[in-house]
Amino acid sequence: GFGNGPLLASTWKALLVTTADDGDRLPSYYADTTGGSPNLYPGPDYFYGWGLMNTRRAAETLDQNQRTASHRTHLREHTLFNGNTVEVLVEVGANTPRLQPTLSWTDPAYQSSNSASGVDENLPAVAVDSTAAVLINDLDLKVVRPEGGAAIEAWKLNPSNPRAAATRGDNTVDNVEQATVLPLSGSYLTPGTYKLQITHKGSLRRAQQTSGSPLRYQLLTGEYQKFSLAIIGNVERSSDLLRVTTVNRAVTPSNVLVPLTWTSDKGLRYRVQRSLDLQTWTDVPGDITATGTTSTATMAEALGINRLFYRVKEVNP
Repeated sequence: GFGNGPLLASTWKALLVTTADDGDRLPSYYADTTGGSPNLYPGPDYFYGWGLMNTRRAAETLDQNQRTASHRTHLREHTLFNGNTVEVLVEVGANTPRLQPTLSWTDPAYQSSNSASGVDENLPAVAVDSTAAVLINDLDLKVVRPEGGAAIEAWKLNPSNPRAAATRGDNTVDNVEQATVLPLSGSYLTPGTYKLQITHKGSLRRAQQTSGSPLRYQLLTGEYQKFSLAIIGNVERSSDLLRVTTVNRAVTPSNVLVPLTWTSDKGLRYRVQRSLDLQTWTDVPGDITATGTTSTATMAEALGINRLFYRVKEVNP
């Protein structure tokens, strides 16, 4: 599971972006002083990008994540299936000045329509400093505060006015989205549960190779997109652990019914596995898409089985 293998490239990218020193917090001598005064704005900009990389903070965040029981308090890797909305709950404690989640994903490779190889789709031709969006899969991140109200959208920039500050809105061009959450008043956020919502536009697509000479691909529709989240400003939640919380048993004349309940994140897909010896595990047919923070499934087993083990795995193809 997550925490026991190499991180996705998108996870490393999200980690470095969310722990970078933002331009609005840099010393004045770093600033772009064209016009006589520094232009230091919250969020990304065309001068600093996402900020200056803070290697120490990134390493500390990675270490803090690995010290949590679930290994996914600050770094998460999930799969968004076509048509789903994923909702990840994060907890903010007292005296927290900001919550900063960053969403990142490795988009299917873009190839222009004038390339010798690439995907069989009419995509924009390569041009210098083109502002045409070339995302294959456009994911979106929003944050809902515990106080309610309008969701906080991700940062976006205006290429027609590159010196302007970033604004909040629908980012349709980047495969990295960040939604910085600041206090409504005072110096600290309201403690409580914040909801990260990850959605997508259109139909999710995946590249599949169709020939090797020349190398070409086609885009399959109705597919899925793996994504990463890096989050700072939150604390560990006990529900981050993917675990079965309730196991019951009911014997009928024809079989044994075993209802299972486990903690879940809305919109993610789960698979139950069974074992007789804790060594060999087999999938129970029928994946389950979570509709809330708990999910249930009932196993029907043959009479006469004295001992069975179950576990739940998140589906990440």
